[in-house]
Amino acid sequence: MRRTGTSLIAALALLAAAPALAADKQFSIMGAGAQSCANYLKHTNELTSSDDARHMDDLYFSWAQGWMSQLGRNGGAAGAPIANLNPSGFGPPEQRKFLRIVCQGEPAIRYRDAVDRLYQQLLVRSAPQS
Repeated sequence: MRRTGTSLIAALALLAAAPALAADKQFSIMGAGAQSCANYLKHTNELTSSDDARHMDDLYFSWAQGWMSQLGRNGGAAGAPIANLNPSGFGPPEQRKFLRIVCQGEPAIRYRDAVDRLYQQLLVRSAPQS
């Protein structure tokens, strides 16, 4: 249990420090979304203890849900379509899998970019069927 707590604290510190590491650049994203997909995969890899990986995956996905909620709020205020964030057959387990597949395919992109692709998928699934 001690290892889990220590590893989780170290990973959270890394996530919090990410924007500060590049303070000379303009940052509009902070937290888990600022991480690369490679870091997301590293932090949630099965090679770490399963508790650490699960907690990190929860942290990243929680960030994704907040980001997508804000996208919907901003888009809705502007009159744009709003995605259903929990459609039938594409709930959180499938969304997590989608993010992992995107990140495995393009580890150099930011996690936020993978979440934006997920949101686009949710928009497609939310569109009225003709």
